[in-house]
Amino acid sequence: SAAEKAKTAVQQSYAADEEVLTWKEEAKAAEQHVATFAEKMLSLDAKKTELRVKLSRMGPLNKKLDAVCTRLDAVRTKMDELEEAMMRNETNEDNSGIADARAAVDAARAKQDAVTAELDEIAGKVPSVEIPFSADLRQEILGRGGATLDQLRADFGVAIEFTPDKTNCLTVVGAKEDCDATKAAVDQMLENLALCRKTATVTFDPSIAPSLIGARGSNIERIQNISGAKIKVTSSEGTANIVGTQEAVDAAEAMIKQHVANSAQMAMKFDRELRDVVVGKGGATIRKIEEESGAKKIRVDRDACIISAFGTQEACDKVKKFYTELLGDLQAGGMTMRVDQRMVALIIGKGGSTIADIQNTTGAIINIGDGGKVSIRGSRDAVQAARERVEDLTRREEIKIPYPRALWDLLTTRPLVAPEGGEDGERVQQEERNSPLEEIKFQCGCDQVSAIRSEANVVIRGRREAVAEAKRMLAELLHDMKPETKIVAFPDVLSAHLTRRSGTDRMTTFDRLKAEHPGVYGIDMDRKAGTITVSGEGPAVDACAKALGEVFDAAKDNMGSVAVAGNAIGAVIGTGGQTIADLQRRHKADINVSREKGLVTVYCPAGQDGVAAVIADVEAVVKGEPMPSKAGPAKN
Repeated sequence: SAAEKAKTAVQQSYAADEEVLTWKEEAKAAEQHVATFAEKMLSLDAKKTELRVKLSRMGPLNKKLDAVCTRLDAVRTKMDELEEAMMRNETNEDNSGIADARAAVDAARAKQDAVTAELDEIAGKVPSVEIPFSADLRQEILGRGGATLDQLRADFGVAIEFTPDKTNCLTVVGAKEDCDATKAAVDQMLENLALCRKTATVTFDPSIAPSLIGARGSNIERIQNISGAKIKVTSSEGTANIVGTQEAVDAAEAMIKQHVANSAQMAMKFDRELRDVVVGKGGATIRKIEEESGAKKIRVDRDACIISAFGTQEACDKVKKFYTELLGDLQAGGMTMRVDQRMVALIIGKGGSTIADIQNTTGAIINIGDGGKVSIRGSRDAVQAARERVEDLTRREEIKIPYPRALWDLLTTRPLVAPEGGEDGERVQQEERNSPLEEIKFQCGCDQVSAIRSEANVVIRGRREAVAEAKRMLAELLHDMKPETKIVAFPDVLSAHLTRRSGTDRMTTFDRLKAEHPGVYGIDMDRKAGTITVSGEGPAVDACAKALGEVFDAAKDNMGSVAVAGNAIGAVIGTGGQTIADLQRRHKADINVSREKGLVTVYCPAGQDGVAAVIADVEAVVKGEPMPSKAGPAKN
């Protein structure tokens, strides 16, 4: 019932009163101790230390007082609840007990108010001081795990806590001089913290944030280490918040602004056909503009046809201006000309080298279309210079002059002898290094003077007058170099033997003969005619022809032949030449088959026994019998 609840509340109130009295006595005792020790501390420093020990043993007084007040507030709350319950039950018939309870509650409340007032009076007599501070410094004052406050308590022998009813305030309890010393120390600490809490904010384009932060924060870390400030970058907002001493904040702010200033960007498009001019040979145009503008980097996307520049805004503006003028000049002027289709390859050059050289040296853009159409674009001077270069190339002509095949080596490799009484020593040395065709090209200024071995032609290409002069010089050279020739017949079966490389020097029989007879220009074999032509100086040709005859005579002892019916020739050759190839490998021999003559000719370095073995195998193949010879080692 409500009466019982009121009775219980009164009992709890009496218990609280007793506890309040106990704390009150302790508070009075603490006050007496504080006063006693405060007087002794004025003369005895040792007594001061003893006072600190006792205060620390007593515990923080304001905490105990706060605990009592908290419990009193709880009791007061319960009594308010009981009073409301009693008011709801006043209409009940039996309300005599309620009136008594109400009177008891009122008395308990009055008593509690008196105790609270008395406690406040006691707390006011204990020496204490309040130290307000800025809200953003609370963590620095507390320290990690309360380390800063613990150090203050140890240094000054005081009780120090955050003031409960004030958000940003410290309460210090202890001897007056200790409280004053603590406050002075805290004030100094707050002043130092305030000096280190200077702030600044730098705003920038959010796209710059990645470069400002750097890979894994490397750039921001570098700025913090150099300046000594703390920096927090918010990429999405494009802000950098700086905290530290004024000097550190100023240094960091300057470094960030410098980075932002150097992080300007510029992008512009260009026509695809202007890519080579935008980049320049080997990137020469890009490097030049970077040096003149001061841009940090210029990047050209050849596929998307976009120029991007990075650096200060001033540098990016210079890059844009330079390219705008360059591309404007290229797009403003131009011309089209037609050339002989045969000259297109000459204009382009090997791997595009000639047209690239014209574009790089003149600054014009050249495009070659179908039917020999040549388009030139650029400034007036560039177009004129490029047109002259193209016309100079197209005025060139090309001719072919046949030469004796025997003169290939002489025309292309044999050096000229320096003429006596040469006027230019360096020129004489050049002649000594040149082949006859190279010398003609050098003297006439032709683009090309070279021999095509497969065609037995000398190709001369260049300006018309240069080609005419080279043609005259080549005719004189061929007339002076006209060799003597001698034709020697040879057995076709020896063609492989004569052209096979052997020995440690890996030379053919022809190579050795030319080395032994320096006057020989060439030794050419015509297998179809069964002849070898030796050309060169008379005595050397005769000697070489004689040596060839000796080679043939020596080979006769290792040669033999067997007649084979025409319908059996296929069996000797075999499918895909497999049978004759197998015979040559087995016997290390050369075999020649003539369908017209119905004859199989054999050359075997092993002598007549080897020749006989090959012929026996050939006859066995023709008869369809097993080959009687044993398998020999494979031929190299």
